[in-house]
Amino acid sequence: MKIKRVAGQGVQFSNVSQDQLHLFEQIPLHADPTASPEAEARLFPGVVRRPESGEHEQLNNDWEEYVEPELRSRFSGDVDCVTATLKKARVSSSPDGPVFEFTILQADADAWYSALNQARLVMHVRYHFPDEETPEEMLALLESENVKPWITSRFYMQMQSILLDLAMNDWQQADEPAQPELNLFPEEVWDEEDGWDEDEEEGDDGGDDEPGEDGEKPAGDGPKWV
Repeated sequence: MKIKRVAGQGVQFSNVSQDQLHLFEQIPLHADPTASPEAEARLFPGVVRRPESGEHEQLNNDWEEYVEPELRSRFSGDVDCVTATLKKARVSSSPDGPVFEFTILQADADAWYSALNQARLVMHVRYHFPDEETPEEMLALLESENVKPWITSRFYMQMQSILLDLAMNDWQQADEPAQPELNLFPEEVWDEEDGWDEDEEEGDDGGDDEPGEDGEKPAGDGPKWV
């Protein structure tokens, strides 16, 4: 998958595989809290979480009556925006199967960011992700049936980071590619000219990788810097 900013237009996603497109298409499903009261409370908390007086109860009632409906409407619109964008995805053929291309318009960046955030919040509650990623908690998660949803949530977090970098900054800058902060797929290759490309360059001899920004070399089976 390649991601780059197109100045004055939006963020272009190209060479998107069927599996990657499916992750994007699942955003509305993961962002829906209706089957989880805990997720509902996470997305729409009252003004006072533990009311201790009639005044607190009134504040929460006013919130539910006047504020929460607008929030729900806005969140629903954000998710609808994601669906509308993906419906416009263009498909083409490649040696590895169909690949897709779509653009998150500049005007839709906030809605996409919000929908991704909703999905991550709901998934955190629904799949009982740890609040603190201690080694013990992460080991238990990685050995559980919730590891795939967790990877999906991390993918969404990465997309949020890319939107922040490319769609929510100065749009007067020239076109430039996005460098993901979190690599989820070991085969991904970062190309300074072409952007983020998960296909390894032809002729890669599998030698030692170049050091990252922190001066340390990545693990042998990790991402490669070119």
